[in-house]
Amino acid sequence: MGYKHLTREQRFTIERLLQRPMSLREIGEVIGVSTGTVSREIRRNCDMRGYHRYRWQLAQKKYERRMKTRRHYLKFTAEMKRTVRRFIIYGQYGNRSAATL
Repeated sequence: MGYKHLTREQRFTIERLLQRPMSLREIGEVIGVSTGTVSREIRRNCDMRGYHRYRWQLAQKKYERRMKTRRHYLKFTAEMKRTVRRFIIYGQYGNRSAATL
């Protein structure tokens, strides 16, 4: 089973169900995720000022900010391997500008 990110609708639902109040297990069952996922979402994205309330808009902004600033890993392709090998073997790295690398 792969990891899936929570949607805006799920975050909205978490906020509303916390106001009822409902247990984390019940909230997880309603939105279709585990209790641990709900717990981490609330802990990670609650309002750290004042009452530590969970607000879905703030949670969504925090999520989007994390996604924007995360590392994006490159896959080392066969073409990249050939290029590096050519640079090492033939010393062609001095003939190219940095823009073409």
